[in-house]
Amino acid sequence: MVNFNGDILDSELQLTFSNRSFLYGDGVFETLKVVDNKILFFEDHYFRLLASMRIIRMQIPMSFTLEYLESQILALVSRQNISNSARVRLTVFRNEGGYYSPLDNSVSFVIQASELQNKLYSIQNESFEVDLYKDFVVTKQLLSTLKTNNKIIQITASIFSGFPKNLETFFNE
Repeated sequence: MVNFNGDILDSELQLTFSNRSFLYGDGVFETLKVVDNKILFFEDHYFRLLASMRIIRMQIPMSFTLEYLESQILALVSRQNISNSARVRLTVFRNEGGYYSPLDNSVSFVIQASELQNKLYSIQNESFEVDLYKDFVVTKQLLSTLKTNNKIIQITASIFSGFPKNLETFFNE
């Protein structure tokens, strides 16, 4: 179940192959935690999302208010009967059209939610090893501070680290 542009769909959303987020990573996202029907630090996430959209010159719809997005997130969590705690991803991507240069800057959004087993954050009291990943670097520039849909450096680094294969188990511990 997902929320696509304000409509809660019972099945997973099928995006077309001409989706700019798929083709070019032309999108930004925020990952949120909902506990007892409250979004933790939502105002901070909201302003970071809007700042990211402005930096990459997306058109911010007038309806993208803090209250509107909060209601859309909580409606999806409620519809999925998640009462304890949820992990939510809010993704905003530029609409189809064009190649590297988009035909317009209008956007769509998708909200996904999955239930978490624990409300609280936990600290593992296990020993761990720290290593330095040197194959690629995150450059020091403004775009590097954005949570964009292009996370290839983070993906290759997590593969290098031997990150757990079962992410649901990892995040729910």
